[in-house]
Amino acid sequence: GERLLDVGTGPTIYQLISASRVLPHIVCSDIHQGALEEVRKWKNGDAGAFDWSSAMQHVSGLEGTGWEERQDQLRRAIKDTVFCDVHNENPLHPAVFRPFDTIISTYCLEGACFNKGRSTYKKAVKNVCSLLKPDGYIILLSYIGVTYYLKDGKKDPDNLRLDTDFVLKNLSEAGITVL
Repeated sequence: GERLLDVGTGPTIYQLISASRVLPHIVCSDIHQGALEEVRKWKNGDAGAFDWSSAMQHVSGLEGTGWEERQDQLRRAIKDTVFCDVHNENPLHPAVFRPFDTIISTYCLEGACFNKGRSTYKKAVKNVCSLLKPDGYIILLSYIGVTYYLKDGKKDPDNLRLDTDFVLKNLSEAGITVL
């Protein structure tokens, strides 16, 4: 496949550097318009955009590729930036896309479901997985075993208490075959 959806992109692109080598059509999504604006500024080469060249150089060095070429490749690959709310049945509403070949989500679901309970996480996983085509791939980076977050210097308990079995069970129940 050629199409990748990044769920919860944030104002970052580092998680997409390697993916753009094999997935030339990338859609970035986030609930925060300010984060998407940062991605658009970087994509367009705006003077005030965050400088991701050190991340590009690092990844390109590991891959044995030229960093400026990889940067241009990623800029070309990012086709759209759209609103996303994982709590909606169609997280990309009002946008409509055909199912994606690959979905990546980097620590997004935990943040979106923080202090909302495990049933909310389960629904969010199902909603996100509904955007994936049959036999597609989902790459999910999650916090496992976290019991609290620091907020304003104070411990804020995490009621999700994600563990590997729970995450894998929810992926399976959403129709994902775990490799």
